[in-house]
Amino acid sequence: MMLKDKYFKVNDCTKGEGLSADYSISLLEDCEVYAGHFPGEPICPGVCNIQTVKECMMLLTGEKSLSIRKVKRCRFKALMSPQTVRQLNVHIDAAKHDDGYTVVARIYNAETDFMEFNGEMSS
Repeated sequence: MMLKDKYFKVNDCTKGEGLSADYSISLLEDCEVYAGHFPGEPICPGVCNIQTVKECMMLLTGEKSLSIRKVKRCRFKALMSPQTVRQLNVHIDAAKHDDGYTVVARIYNAETDFMEFNGEMSS
């Protein structure tokens, strides 16, 4: 399931040099994911956070589809809830290789780092 415009929406994107970008996103509290993930006190599932990084990476590269080939490290540092954290940033630094991309990303806001991701994706 693609999450863009269902689970989150992209408000803005600032591209850096090469394959680097900062996305400003909003969590969409009415997403069906939250109905099954602690109704009344929803939290963002870790797998959805990883999918958010992947979809932002797809926007950055223009790829129609990417697969996560390898997760070298993924640290969930704090809980995110659409009720308390509506605006987030997704920062991506990536490098293209013959067989895909090396991706380093984090999800954060001004106060908190929520997730760090380091892995490989391919089309």
